[in-house]
Amino acid sequence: MLGKTKRAISVTMALCMLMTLFAVSLPVRAAGLANRFYQSQLNSAEKEVYSKLDSIAQDYFQNKTNATEVSYNNKTYYRTNTITCAASFSQEDLQKIVAYYLWENPIYYYFMDECYYSANADGTKEIAFFLYPMFKDGSTRFQASTSVVSKLNSYNSQISGTSGDYEKAKAIHDLILANVALNTDLEGKYMNKTAYDDSNITSHSLYSTLVLGTGNSIGYTKLFYTLCNYAGINAVCVTSDNHAWNLVTVGGKTYHVDTAWDDATDGSKYSFFLISGAAIKSVDVSNCHTVASMWARFTYPATNNNYSADKTAENEKVTIKKLKNTSKGVKITWNEVSDPENLVTYRVQRKAAGGEWKTVKKTADTSFTDKNVKNGKTYKYRIAAVKTYSTKTVYGSAKKIKVSGKK
Repeated sequence: MLGKTKRAISVTMALCMLMTLFAVSLPVRAAGLANRFYQSQLNSAEKEVYSKLDSIAQDYFQNKTNATEVSYNNKTYYRTNTITCAASFSQEDLQKIVAYYLWENPIYYYFMDECYYSANADGTKEIAFFLYPMFKDGSTRFQASTSVVSKLNSYNSQISGTSGDYEKAKAIHDLILANVALNTDLEGKYMNKTAYDDSNITSHSLYSTLVLGTGNSIGYTKLFYTLCNYAGINAVCVTSDNHAWNLVTVGGKTYHVDTAWDDATDGSKYSFFLISGAAIKSVDVSNCHTVASMWARFTYPATNNNYSADKTAENEKVTIKKLKNTSKGVKITWNEVSDPENLVTYRVQRKAAGGEWKTVKKTADTSFTDKNVKNGKTYKYRIAAVKTYSTKTVYGSAKKIKVSGKK
């Protein structure tokens, strides 16, 4: 299972800042910055750098701070304030920590993935975020962030009407496919780190998919991750050398989700929704789902089955507790199966002598009175607990009763 997301009214400091800054109401279950799967696996020195980066990121969201123009590698960039890091870190070490941070906190949409780096005379290192030129001005960034928050609220209002992790994850998946246009033009260019300017902000940032309604797999992945976390679902972003997708925990088990590939598919829009590691690797065109080396140090949860297979395996046989003649007909009661995600519908079937099994009721309750029966006739009943996304229906043992006393 991915890192536990807080499901209470507590929210992170950054989220509180958002609410104060923009005077908008974000979901109280919005723990989008609390589910830090990658941070939890860093060593103590790396976590210290991560925390310093977090303080800087929050400051640039909270305040209308203008970025500082600098010349770096013979180019003009716009950076945040710098943080000082221990001499033991190499430039590559620090660049990776910045990358882990940004993939885990895409809400800070205005940061580029390349970072500022310099070495001091005493051996210590300085790093800072670079901002996209279009967001270097604090007032412009303020307006963009207002749009981000507004869109998050709009999406979340649609997701909040669903119950259970599966239903929420599916709603998020469907909202992205319905509202974002896939743009793959700059994906490889971005993943291979040959473009660091405003031209590809419209492909891979959270701002692009959330506000502009367009993006490539990077933008899709960041949006799915953000919405899952705001909905209280544990998720992470994963990348290969030329693609990005998500891992998400539903019903205590972890699955792969590739919203970009589902959007690019002509047939089923759920071919890459809640699938196993083996399933996603079976279509590993150009190593699109081969995890990049930068993530090799991290331990991901097992993704052994498709969600549909897990739900089928979890089907419980329903036992009929009692068949009783009443004046209205035959009353059937049965046991309740485990259903923490509210995925179960009970299917009641009846069979008359010499007849076929017929479904007479679909219900979430554990009792039903069958009024369409006749006195003197004998009927058999059986019941199945059918879970959403199941591929197989398993019925419990049948019981029979001879009808009498029906008026």
